[in-house]
Amino acid sequence: MSPYVILLCLVVAVFVLVLPIQIRVRGKMQRYWQRACTGVQWRRRFPDAPKAEIRDFLGVFVEAFAYRKTRRFCFSPDDKVMEIYHNQYPEKGMADAMELEFLARDMRKQYGVDLTAFWKEDITLGELFIHSQSA
Repeated sequence: MSPYVILLCLVVAVFVLVLPIQIRVRGKMQRYWQRACTGVQWRRRFPDAPKAEIRDFLGVFVEAFAYRKTRRFCFSPDDKVMEIYHNQYPEKGMADAMELEFLARDMRKQYGVDLTAFWKEDITLGELFIHSQSA
């Protein structure tokens, strides 16, 4: 059998295996992507925080999760980090892209905040923002 046929079969097999997972991920993430801008929610929750600081914080989050920068205001202060993570990786045992590690690294680098000191399973983006402001 030709190496090209074998390669084509492998590509098709991977595509067939990955496609249902990607469709499921896309469906779970639509909850966030379909939102109107959440800037009003952030401003109501944090009226004293400059818009630029909220924007920068959400930029750190979407960069760590490898989302497009234009999607930063798809996330509200009440969104739980681990819920977003589990929507991105709905299958148990799926290899991730180290989003949480990058978030911890970037929060330390940008704000001098150690996430391990206050991390909890149900931490929200709003709570992370509070910690970023107190540093």
